[in-house]
Amino acid sequence: MYIENRKKKIESDKLIKEILLYLYLLRDGKAYDYQLSVVSPTFERTLQRYSKELSLSGAIPKIRLKHDENGLFYEVNDLINTNKRFYKYEDNDHSNRLARVITIAYLKEVNHPIASKKTDLKKFYFERLNPNSSDKTFSRDLKLLDLANKYYNNNKQK
Repeated sequence: MYIENRKKKIESDKLIKEILLYLYLLRDGKAYDYQLSVVSPTFERTLQRYSKELSLSGAIPKIRLKHDENGLFYEVNDLINTNKRFYKYEDNDHSNRLARVITIAYLKEVNHPIASKKTDLKKFYFERLNPNSSDKTFSRDLKLLDLANKYYNNNKQK
């Protein structure tokens, strides 16, 4: 079915923004709503859902949305310090993919030996994160992380 003026998306805005939220919290300890709005408009209730999903996955502790002169934000002092695999919180594709990508993001951020070489990361991915998947799925997950990193880096340059 053809829909006129439909926006062609590379990835789901929701996934990009959840990964972007995680990257801000992981790297800066603070994430503002306007930082996620570069992908698409982000509302208060949306932010609350994204943080809840990250919390349920084990990536971040349960956190409260705060407000200051710059807008709505989340802040964490300590993220989950572990190199274990984050887990799915529901039995669905979104939860599975979110868990896989934030696991890779975390491993890369802490310079884990598994993430130092693409071949090692690929082996870990197929053995532990997503058995019975294809190279295409692995590449797609890495592209999602790269896209979120691109948004993060573009925001930092401003």
